[in-house]
Amino acid sequence: MNATQLAFFDSMPFMVVIRNRNGEYVYANNAVVELAGQEVVGHTDDDMPWSQHKKDFSEQDAHVFNSGESKFIFEYTVHDRFTGESVRLHYCKWLDEFEGEECVFALAMPILD
Repeated sequence: MNATQLAFFDSMPFMVVIRNRNGEYVYANNAVVELAGQEVVGHTDDDMPWSQHKKDFSEQDAHVFNSGESKFIFEYTVHDRFTGESVRLHYCKWLDEFEGEECVFALAMPILD
């Protein structure tokens, strides 16, 4: 799979990211870039507005990498350290190949009140 094959995600309201074993974002659709307020690809959670959640995200990714099992997370609240705003999400992570590298894929849906 490659970024061209994932282009259809750019028009969807769901958030889609792909991270490698180093925790670096290798793909992020437009919804994620909009939430971050900056480019995401090439960065890690340390650089993102949600950096305070990096431990949780890293542990979830490690579980998926080590077990090969999908992980479902329900009603996780992500806080923006810059604006103080937050968004509640349901999301799923799974292992797949991206541009020849084993990566964790994540699809998140915002919970709208």
